[in-house]
Amino acid sequence: MENKLKELRINSNKVEYQEDVVRELKKRGVNITSAYYSMIEGGKRTPNPRIMKALADIFDTTIEDIFFNKTTNVSLENSPDQKPA
Repeated sequence: MENKLKELRINSNKVEYQEDVVRELKKRGVNITSAYYSMIEGGKRTPNPRIMKALADIFDTTIEDIFFNKTTNVSLENSPDQKPA
């Protein structure tokens, strides 16, 4: 699952490294390894809703902003390839 975690982390004043994010998650009662976080950030794993919520809280944003790219949700009705009915 593609996400904006790396971008948010790089632009954050709170966390600089992946280990910092893992540390912040642990403060919130979410225990994951740095390796697992790396897989989430890299889009290789999809976190459960509890982890998604904790990450959104750390970065002061929403789950949707991090994990669901709104710009790709284009209606097929507006697609140039769509033929009129």
